[in-house]
Amino acid sequence: MVQIRSNLANLVKEYNEKNAASLSIRQLSVDIEEQYEVVRRLYNDDMERYPRRLLEKLCSYFNCRIDSILIIESSEKPQENSK
Repeated sequence: MVQIRSNLANLVKEYNEKNAASLSIRQLSVDIEEQYEVVRRLYNDDMERYPRRLLEKLCSYFNCRIDSILIIESSEKPQENSK
């Protein structure tokens, strides 16, 4: 089964390490002008639907592509070749 997961927590962590900053979810929500609760749900990977505008703002803020924010994980085991 394939799952789409949020990578926002790792992005924020990398941002803080790279910039010697302490960007919080609350500050991020203010910076991108989005509701705190919406950003928090994405940060905690609790979203069912991903608002396009939110993803656009995050891509712009972190200067990244959408595949840095959302990642695809597969829980399927590779099939063995049977002869």
